[in-house]
Amino acid sequence: MGYFGEARQLVEHSRDRFSEIQSAYEASLSDQEIKPKLLIDIKNLMENLRSAMDFAAQGLFEKYGSSTSKSPKIYFPYALSSQSEAEFRRSKRIDACIPGLSLNRPDIVEKLISFQHFSDKLNQWLPVFMQLNNENKHQKLTPQIRKEAKELRISSGGASISMG
Repeated sequence: MGYFGEARQLVEHSRDRFSEIQSAYEASLSDQEIKPKLLIDIKNLMENLRSAMDFAAQGLFEKYGSSTSKSPKIYFPYALSSQSEAEFRRSKRIDACIPGLSLNRPDIVEKLISFQHFSDKLNQWLPVFMQLNNENKHQKLTPQIRKEAKELRISSGGASISMG
């Protein structure tokens, strides 16, 4: 099947599981209790999605990378939330994660840079996702804390103040 096929399978599996997790999450809201099984399901979903990203990086290395190391450690390259684009480029993180890619396919390097948090506001989830993934994998299961905003309206004559 290859690395890219395996990555697609992981994403498809995650899509299938997501609706089940959503239902369990809704039930936990009404029960006001987060069951350990839900935390484990979320952890597994996140790990599968992270693995899909790493499998894609492996596929890129297999096709376009090169390394003098017999078994280089290949990972999906991502910028820390504190890094600017300039800092990320200077760190050579993509070369460290997928050796040889920048030499052989600079166009793909630019595409990977376009996925980073500093390239688009819609990508700001990536470093948070990676941090939560590492935390859930190595330290503890992290329950989400739901914060609800209540609206308070104070009316005096024709004016009203809304606080949320």
